[in-house]
Amino acid sequence: MKTENYDLSLGVFILAITLVVAVLVLAYAHSIADQLIVEEDVSPEMRENLVGIYDDEATFSEFEYEDNLFFVVREAGDVTGMAHVAAGSGYGGEIEVLVGMDDAGDIVGINVLEHSETPDLGDRVFEDDFKDRFLGLGYNDPIEIGDDIQGVTGATVSAEALAEAAREAVDVTFDALRSGEY
Repeated sequence: MKTENYDLSLGVFILAITLVVAVLVLAYAHSIADQLIVEEDVSPEMRENLVGIYDDEATFSEFEYEDNLFFVVREAGDVTGMAHVAAGSGYGGEIEVLVGMDDAGDIVGINVLEHSETPDLGDRVFEDDFKDRFLGLGYNDPIEIGDDIQGVTGATVSAEALAEAAREAVDVTFDALRSGEY
């Protein structure tokens, strides 16, 4: 009879230890999963603009650095880029753009958010053919019309405004990326 009590006690002890270990493993796995899951805190409109530059599977969160707002881009929990809204003075008024950069600090895309440029003239700088000229440019590039970007005939002021906005975005975003505070 004593052997049966001993076997039962040993079995209960092994079961209790197994449950404790299982709970600890699950708690640890949950804490790791919480770190990988980043809640998006951007508006649906801004998410649409960001997805126009980055992968649809990416997550986006806001980040403030030195009084500037940025959008941190994560894929599978890793930071893969950052975007910033900047503006330049065009022929018809301010041109507001969202400039997306990768984690190395190079431009990966530009989306025009707002402008008042002349249709079929100044607004030609918002076509993909022109915006693609900025791809791959980064902090060490001048980002100037006539230097590393070919302009658009008849839309010089608009092209320079877009370049001005891109340069501004690259400068502040590069600093935010280097900060590592996101």
